[in-house]
Amino acid sequence: MADEERYEALLSAEGSLREALCLTVVEGCDAKQALSRMGADPATLGRRTVAESASLGWPALAAPVTGGAVVLEPNGFQATRPEVIRALTAGGGRSTTVYWNVNTHHEALRAENGRTRWRFRPPPDEPDGPIDEVHRAIEDLPFDDEWSDSSALLLILLERETGFALGAEWLATAHLSASLIELPEDIVSPENADHPALAEPEIAAIIADPSSVDRRRIDVITAERAVRMTGVTDPAVIETLRLLRANETVPAELVDRLKRLSADLWAASSAARQELGPDEAIWSSRAGELSRQAETVRAVLCAAGLFPPFDACYTAGQAVIAVERSFPDDALVIAVMKKLRHHARNAGMT
Repeated sequence: MADEERYEALLSAEGSLREALCLTVVEGCDAKQALSRMGADPATLGRRTVAESASLGWPALAAPVTGGAVVLEPNGFQATRPEVIRALTAGGGRSTTVYWNVNTHHEALRAENGRTRWRFRPPPDEPDGPIDEVHRAIEDLPFDDEWSDSSALLLILLERETGFALGAEWLATAHLSASLIELPEDIVSPENADHPALAEPEIAAIIADPSSVDRRRIDVITAERAVRMTGVTDPAVIETLRLLRANETVPAELVDRLKRLSADLWAASSAARQELGPDEAIWSSRAGELSRQAETVRAVLCAAGLFPPFDACYTAGQAVIAVERSFPDDALVIAVMKKLRHHARNAGMT
């Protein structure tokens, strides 16, 4: 595929962009408006190339395209956030975004009138949104071919959907740019405001007054949900959660059991991975199940305050990504708890 080869060559020449990039075409606004809606710091507005923008924190570059603007975030992701999507497309606008990061997370999304219409991660087996529209967008693009570069395929998709083709000349040209200030995150997105899982008394009370709850309670709730979603039934885990709920100290002997359990699960996952068939996906295999359980045990340890560099919300969120479609209520609660934890961290709560 000529287009794929063209984009592969471009990304090979631009090493940092191969690692991480967020590229958005938004209709109905100019370049300055697009940056402003995304949270541009006015004091940093100026014309820069992609290379020159590296001096900024959270940089974004914008340029006019037919009917709107294109925004490139080197090593960024703001245009994938619901709050930014709403700001970019509220009032009838539309945007198309492709994104990848250093953790090999690839994603494409379309937004209209303030909300995401569809989004998918390659391979697009279970997209969010109208599946027929996603299938049209990815027609003839070999996202399920392990030898294809998903980043290049996403750039092809963006070009087909919007007409914008990223090239070396664009990257070397100075464009309007600025440092982005992160828009405040919604604790609960508008489409989930009336979700029954968030009406549970304990969860509803926390959402109503986040400042009244310390991060330990948030972490315990999150760990409990991850345990349920990943099927961890070890007595040491159950007893630890009981003690945490009762605000009691977790004894050293129990901590040691949890650490051994996590290590054993990781080892078993590694061994099971060696037995995978050539066409077997890790996330749906026994190896994937064991790695999720290992991550969940670590989330419990985080909730007990035993892994200070991490937090239970982030760890639990990582553990349940592959099974969230099977447990949508629990996944939503974890997502909300992660946002609450983020707010608590920014507010200096312990």
